[in-house]
Amino acid sequence: MTSELLDEIYKRAEYLSKTDIHPSHVVELLEVYVKSRPQHGRAWSLYGVALKDLSRNKESFQALITAYELAPETYKGFVAMQIAILVQDFQSPKDACAWFEAGCKHADIDHGWPWILKGANLMYMEEFDAAIICFETALREDHDLKDEAYFNLGLAYRAQGRYEQAIDCFKSALQINPAYEEAINALAGMDNLPDTFRLIAEYRKNSGEIH
Repeated sequence: MTSELLDEIYKRAEYLSKTDIHPSHVVELLEVYVKSRPQHGRAWSLYGVALKDLSRNKESFQALITAYELAPETYKGFVAMQIAILVQDFQSPKDACAWFEAGCKHADIDHGWPWILKGANLMYMEEFDAAIICFETALREDHDLKDEAYFNLGLAYRAQGRYEQAIDCFKSALQINPAYEEAINALAGMDNLPDTFRLIAEYRKNSGEIH
């Protein structure tokens, strides 16, 4: 196959990979491409993501591992996060931890979303204190996802029953993004908590339960 045709195949695959609706095209194109240019790390990364979109998870994992091994230091963090997301879904949140850690330690990517995703993975495992540290770290970084960091921090506080702190976080998320539907719903779900606690207290008092 001529070099010009290979270039055209990669350009088409790269273009189609910018949306989520063409994974079949991307897989077919890049399957051919990486056989002829197996040292092209970026191609392996796009190939792995497209394979995941087709639920070909084992092949996706192998492609992304190849991409990680070939990636320059400036791109390893991004690939590590892609592997982490795949492993979280395909294997378990626990197995994904090492890849989330690898993604967060690289300085080549926006430090907001890796820490948010790492925290969310810890939430799956009910490691709420560790998740809170991740979301707080995300809030200290310079990025455009602080509404999501506040929202997820609120979810962690809510899971621990730290409702006032959760409410403050949901409000902070909405100050940044007033149309953030999940934060709107989460805040609405905290309405009238004092009434709930009064009812519980009344029951405990009448039943003689000590708390």
